[in-house]
Amino acid sequence: MLDSFYGGNEGDPLRVVRQALLDLQRRHDEAGVELEILGVGTTGYGEILFAKGLQADHHTVETVAHARAAREALPAFASCWTSGART
Repeated sequence: MLDSFYGGNEGDPLRVVRQALLDLQRRHDEAGVELEILGVGTTGYGEILFAKGLQADHHTVETVAHARAAREALPAFASCWTSGART
């Protein structure tokens, strides 16, 4: 993975994702590098919407993603708690 984006939906998740993709393209243009997206994954709020819209290769619920990552880092990991939505 060479680039990523994580951010709140600001009440307009489609606008946020569109801007994130435009920013991604701009960063690569400024670096003089051709952008080629080989895979897309989604998680969190709107992950199914974005998985379908972006034709994602993988999507999962955010807490499941956290639990899997924790298990990779700490094999004895037993549970994952969420505090709910952030603003």
